Amino acid sequence: MRYSDILSLNDQFIDTFDLVNESESYWKTFVPTERFITILKAVIDSIDTQSPKDRKSFWVIGSYGSGKSHASSVVKHLLSDDQKSIDDFLSSRFANNLQLTSRLRDIRKRKRFFPVVIKGSSGISDSRDFAFTIQKAVAKALDKSGINMVRETEFSKAIKYINNNNLYIDWEKVIESNEELRSVVSNLSDLIRKLENYDSRVLKIWEKVSDFKLTFEDNIESWLGETQQILKSDHGYSGLFIMWDEFTSLLEMPESGSYLSILQNIAELSKDLDQEVYLYIISHRRPEQTPLSQSDIKHLQERIKDFDYSMEPITTYQIMYTAIQRNDPKKWEEKKNHHRDDITSLVDTILDGSSFEIKRSLSDLFPIHPYSAYLSTYFARTIGSRERSIFNFLHDEERGFVKYIKTNPQGELYDFLTVDLIFDYFLPELEKMDDINSLSILGNYNTYSDLISKKDNNYMKIYKGLLLLNLFVKTLKVADGISSSLLKPNEENVSLMFKGTELTQIVTDCLSFIDHEHIIVKNPNGLYEIGSSRIPYNEVQERYDELLKQTIDFTEIADHKDLSEISRILLQNVLRETADPFTLEVLIVPANIKKHELIPKIIKARKRTYKILHIIFIGLHQPELSDALKMIKTLDWQTELNKPPYVFIILDTIFSTEDLSKVLHYKSYELVAQSQNLSSDEISGYKKQQSLIIKNWINQLSYGYATVFTLLPSNNPLEQRIALNKYGEFINNNLSLQFFNMGPEVLSSKNNKIATSTMWKKQVSRKAAQAILLSDNKKDFENQLKSSYTYLSSFYHTQQGEDALNNDFSVSLAFKDHIIYKTRIAFDQIMNDNVGNVINIGKKFKFLSEAPYGYYPCTVFLGMLAWLFKPYLGKIYLKDSAKVVNAQDMLDLIVSFFDYASENEQVDSKKLTIRIGSPQEDKLINLLCDIFNPEQKGSLKLIVWDIALDYVKNKFRYPLWIAKYHNIAQSNEAVLSALDSIIELFKAVKDEEYSSEFVNTIYNKISSVQTDLRIIFNDTKNNPELFKKWLVSKKVNNISELNIGAIEEYIIKNSGEELVYTCEDETATYNRVLEFLLQKSNNGGINNPIDNDISTDNNGTEVIDTTNGNYTDTSETMRVVNILTNAGWDSKFIRIMEKILTSVPQAMNIVIKALQEEGINV
Repeated sequence: MRYSDILSLNDQFIDTFDLVNESESYWKTFVPTERFITILKAVIDSIDTQSPKDRKSFWVIGSYGSGKSHASSVVKHLLSDDQKSIDDFLSSRFANNLQLTSRLRDIRKRKRFFPVVIKGSSGISDSRDFAFTIQKAVAKALDKSGINMVRETEFSKAIKYINNNNLYIDWEKVIESNEELRSVVSNLSDLIRKLENYDSRVLKIWEKVSDFKLTFEDNIESWLGETQQILKSDHGYSGLFIMWDEFTSLLEMPESGSYLSILQNIAELSKDLDQEVYLYIISHRRPEQTPLSQSDIKHLQERIKDFDYSMEPITTYQIMYTAIQRNDPKKWEEKKNHHRDDITSLVDTILDGSSFEIKRSLSDLFPIHPYSAYLSTYFARTIGSRERSIFNFLHDEERGFVKYIKTNPQGELYDFLTVDLIFDYFLPELEKMDDINSLSILGNYNTYSDLISKKDNNYMKIYKGLLLLNLFVKTLKVADGISSSLLKPNEENVSLMFKGTELTQIVTDCLSFIDHEHIIVKNPNGLYEIGSSRIPYNEVQERYDELLKQTIDFTEIADHKDLSEISRILLQNVLRETADPFTLEVLIVPANIKKHELIPKIIKARKRTYKILHIIFIGLHQPELSDALKMIKTLDWQTELNKPPYVFIILDTIFSTEDLSKVLHYKSYELVAQSQNLSSDEISGYKKQQSLIIKNWINQLSYGYATVFTLLPSNNPLEQRIALNKYGEFINNNLSLQFFNMGPEVLSSKNNKIATSTMWKKQVSRKAAQAILLSDNKKDFENQLKSSYTYLSSFYHTQQGEDALNNDFSVSLAFKDHIIYKTRIAFDQIMNDNVGNVINIGKKFKFLSEAPYGYYPCTVFLGMLAWLFKPYLGKIYLKDSAKVVNAQDMLDLIVSFFDYASENEQVDSKKLTIRIGSPQEDKLINLLCDIFNPEQKGSLKLIVWDIALDYVKNKFRYPLWIAKYHNIAQSNEAVLSALDSIIELFKAVKDEEYSSEFVNTIYNKISSVQTDLRIIFNDTKNNPELFKKWLVSKKVNNISELNIGAIEEYIIKNSGEELVYTCEDETATYNRVLEFLLQKSNNGGINNPIDNDISTDNNGTEVIDTTNGNYTDTSETMRVVNILTNAGWDSKFIRIMEKILTSVPQAMNIVIKALQEEGINV
């Protein structure tokens, strides 16, 4: 028995709906879909609005066989049929949409449209034909409805012209003599008859041979408007509703632009509230898919609303169910029951959540397989045509449903009609298509169909089904989740495709064969997707072979994002890493790496010593993992790994050679696609597949294991196997507590919330440090804590929640085991060892950024470092400015420290350099302030600067050592010693070379005569007299004649920094005086300012009377003079030098030394 014995097609079933020649009431078989309701609502909105800008015509676009013509027919009938004739349709088909039916009924009480239907482009070659076609369709529709035309057509005008014959033309003779006209009409009667039948071709030929000129194409819209007005006033129709089906061919004509111009003018009529003329265009292509210009498309879109229409699966099932007639229902039911369980399971899968009625329409399509029926909808969207749709398939007696039921079943098994038969039916249509998706499917089929059919004919059926899924994936983009997952080309769907047939048992083997032979490669998502048809497969294989030779490990194929994801999975719960997720301290290497290759990589990767360096090993083979562990154990942790801590992680989950092969396979496609200049989308598709394989492997790590190895601070090795999802917990609760046992994580407990993520998040929390630096005491500090700083106080609590600090921020002695006590001891030791010295805090305290402390910029560590530095506020000084460090300066120092120590940044040493003051220094500062009363208070350097720049230059006006000539100093050796000490201090401060011992010595000398010194330095009025005393001591004569004030100004002006910083010694000052006196002498200002015991010998040489003890060795002087003369020195300068050496014997040693320094051998 064949299925044809119990089944046939319904005689009333129409495989192609014809809008022009509808079967009576067939439109009512239509089942409304959501898309249809959307279009109907838009039509109703447009015809019922009073807003001109919202009154637009319509354009419905859908592929062949999608049911758009049938749907459009329903729109036409609902707007134009007698209201009573549509009520039954509305009641039955729109029972669940009462609001829409109520509105439609209300509109129909007020409006009714006269329908005009046009189909295709037959007879249209120019804009005149286009206009004639519209007029002819309107006129014929009016005639058919029994409405006499009051408004003349071009055809009626021609007939009138012929009949009136005002020019007495012999039309029979004209016809006889004109070959072209004679070819379409036989005589005058035939001419009139064809014009009455609106034959536009005859009209155009007749126009050529007559004097009558047609200008209709210029005013078709006016004609339609006037016709609509007549219909409204005389016949009760509100307007015209013109439907044009199969409009696609018109869009592809060279004259399409002129057609659209006429359409736009007609569409404008709908905006006029008094002229309701609407267009309803139906095509299978959008305007932008045609040669139309962008300008034409834009103008069109301004006047016409467009809608996509596609056949929905449920509608397809219902139509197909209606099309199949069960001539022997009992027998049919009996055969169907052989597959009842399979059919029920399939229908439930395909129509999950649908009603019983809808499910029944699919299950009752037997013997059509439910999955075949499901896919049938998508043929209309992809490869259907006017000649081939799923409904044509039902009627086809050569390759379609009719042929199938006549020849099946073959044997006792009542089989299904499966998708491979539908593929065969549509293959000729697929071969006509030229889009890249269709070409790739066809290319694969043409390349491999012979290979598969030779392997197994049943494999071929499965292969065809897989090709169809690929076609739908590429065309409908369902692989990305845009449509049903049932369309994805995976094994699950292929199995569903043939469920209930004998092919089910071989699906897995068939797909394995297809994958293994690289016919269609299974991707990481389990999809069997076909690549581009334009890629030469031999070139792909060559690239693959090359890559296979070059690639030896996972790290060579993984990109930065992949490696980052591995790091994230492993370290996502490690406290110090989650706090700083953008700079993970991790190194990923292949398990087969050699020792000499590993060590440089570790050294290069080691950047942030406040973290553990996690070194991850990934293998391709199991033996590599054990070899890697053996190699790790041979590392020298003292010399080769000198920046601990390090943790080595050997992953159990290998990245198999099979995975590597697939990645290289897609990489080969990517490279070839690039060389072929294929689209960026296709190239990125191959990249995506590589990434998916790697990501699938990475996702396995969350559930994997690893062997962990490290060397603990106790120098004991630790080797442990752990679950990777517990790695963070293992680090936090075990290794981190050992490696960073001076870090605050050791305080974490249910009673101490120090380990909150906000506390550890890497950020420069200046407010956290400020809160401590600016607080007077602990209570004041805790009152300032807010929001994210709430738990900052936890760093000075114990695990039990006990407070380890006194109110003055000092550590209670009861908590000597607390990390802050131990850190305070180490910190203060360094500060105390460097009292009075200049230090770089970045270098001195770099150890805090390393194990076992591990400080880095975050709330908790900024707070802790601020606490360490707080006691030194006002006691340390900025090196360059000598400014006492205040809270803001301290904050800047702390931030700079973290930049340098934790982040390895290049930081200007000025931002890190301080000098540490001492108690003796503070006492000395107070002492100097009491004696000199400087304007500026601060560090010792600032005090000295102020004394030198203000007091000495502006008040004292002389070098400080002249105070030794004060009466108090002359009579007190202790005062003289103290004055020498002050000068020593000033020199030391300038050179920044003074220890706490030096400061203490200076203080003791000065403090012992503090009152005497205050009197001396306040008695500045007597300084000129003191200076004179000094001049006398230097045997300067005629002092009473000297201008002491001028000498004073000269010394200050010419001493520069010498006066300020070294408090110029006596010899240097004496030389300044001599320079001044010599200048005056040369200018004739004074005579022999030095002792007048000078005479001339017989040779004219000046000598000093030795009886007064003021003499010089003239022979020594002459020796120097001769040397300078021979050296070519200026004669005037030599004479001046001779006078100085003769007059001031004490200057001889200074001159000789100076000449020697200039390279003169004296």
